[in-house]
Amino acid sequence: MKRRSLKDDTRAAVYVEFLVVFMPMFTLFLGMIQVALIFAADNLVQHAADAAGRSAIVVLPDDPARYGGPDEAPKNQISWDDNDSDSSSGSTIAGMDFGGTFSFRGDSRLNTIRWAAWKPLLAIAPTPQQAIDSRGSDSVREAIGEAGLRLVGGLAYNITAVSVTFPSGPGAEDAQISGTQSFSYSRDSPSELTTRVTYLFNCAVPLAAQLMCDAPFNLRRQSEQGYHELGGAMYPIMGEGSGFLGMLANLLQSCFHILRAESTMLYQGAEYQYASEQGAESDASSSGGSGGGGSGGGSESCVDRGSCCRVCSSGYACGDTCISRSNTCHVGRGCACNSSEVCP
Repeated sequence: MKRRSLKDDTRAAVYVEFLVVFMPMFTLFLGMIQVALIFAADNLVQHAADAAGRSAIVVLPDDPARYGGPDEAPKNQISWDDNDSDSSSGSTIAGMDFGGTFSFRGDSRLNTIRWAAWKPLLAIAPTPQQAIDSRGSDSVREAIGEAGLRLVGGLAYNITAVSVTFPSGPGAEDAQISGTQSFSYSRDSPSELTTRVTYLFNCAVPLAAQLMCDAPFNLRRQSEQGYHELGGAMYPIMGEGSGFLGMLANLLQSCFHILRAESTMLYQGAEYQYASEQGAESDASSSGGSGGGGSGGGSESCVDRGSCCRVCSSGYACGDTCISRSNTCHVGRGCACNSSEVCP
């Protein structure tokens, strides 16, 4: 039997060609999936920045009585260095007060704004396995993860990976993450407030994550300022000042990508003083927050019915509407009146 020479043997040539083409094409396919996940995450980070911005322009000038009092949380000011164990405002997830369980870095006013950005980002949080497994996912399906597992993982991950900062203007690299930060407001010269959200996105697509994202100790080369801002998270394990926890995160060797988005809005500050700033009870209490129903606190004068947009008989007045006596009013006096106040 005559043996074929190697140069004349063309058997399995198609298989060899397939192997040559398959790996680059498969790598490109995985890279496209990772790019799509990063793009979707970037859109959600922008949404989180918008939510945090809307929260900031309301929370920063709000009544100090809601955040610990004028001595602890004066309006138009936040403290980055306080340890807040009473950040329950705005931190309810599925009816559970998650924020009040832990002590976070920053005062109540700052953490209330953080929660506004924290909640939307639960949708892109890594699953518990992705967050702690240094080998990464074994399949694209595991990289995408299940919604329920993302929620569970996000409850812990997002408090370490979401930072909300307030630079001096759009694109400015002077975001503060320590000390006390004050915000000025003048009725004659309205100012804009820029809110920036920095998010540490976990890349988990096999092979593509190692090619497109960085291990924790290489994150600085992505964005020096972004890495710095991550130290302003509720419970920072990444960024400057992360300490021992940051060293542990480096050992996991998971891959990450820093995402940042900004939202600039007109700052609607308050030049007037709240009752709590004048040594009296808070505006919420004086508007009937205890269920008493009166804003005048025992005033003898009555109100003409024609001047009321709504008269409350079963509940009590809260702003421009009536609410149940079992609820607490969180707005100032409006055009609604209690029936006991209306002139006969």
